[in-house]
Amino acid sequence: MEGLLIGAVILLLLALIGYNIRRKAKMAAQQIGARDFATAIHKYGIPGVPDWALVRLYFTDEKVVIEYKKNRFELAYSHILSVQAVNNGEVDISGHIFTGSGVVTINSGGQKTIKGHLLILNYEKGHESKVLVFDIRNYYRAVQLAGFVETRKSGQTISF
Repeated sequence: MEGLLIGAVILLLLALIGYNIRRKAKMAAQQIGARDFATAIHKYGIPGVPDWALVRLYFTDEKVVIEYKKNRFELAYSHILSVQAVNNGEVDISGHIFTGSGVVTINSGGQKTIKGHLLILNYEKGHESKVLVFDIRNYYRAVQLAGFVETRKSGQTISF
């Protein structure tokens, strides 16, 4: 009986911690004018951010803001070439950019396979194509975010 009580207290503490983290993220999203946000695992693409780092993605009307620790990276929708959600698939990274059928390849000079429920953003920097890969941990959420980016990329606006 005592073990059950300790387990319940631990679960309650974890729930409170999770609630507080979510509340802080929501406040940060409101401060930068984001319509949506998500916590994700960075899998590939941001220089200086290690693979498997926890990042926060904020989706405003004009851009995606990626936050890692105290650093912010901004990507305007006008620079995004394509966006894709991949369901629990493997992504092969090698060679040059190609999207479709759950496969993304980039100019990395090497070969890398990434697995998960992925949100993939192909974008243009200068005259070079680049890719960002994030594991959203939930395919349906990745689809929702990809749809949001796609509507902004095409210049459509949606009121909530």
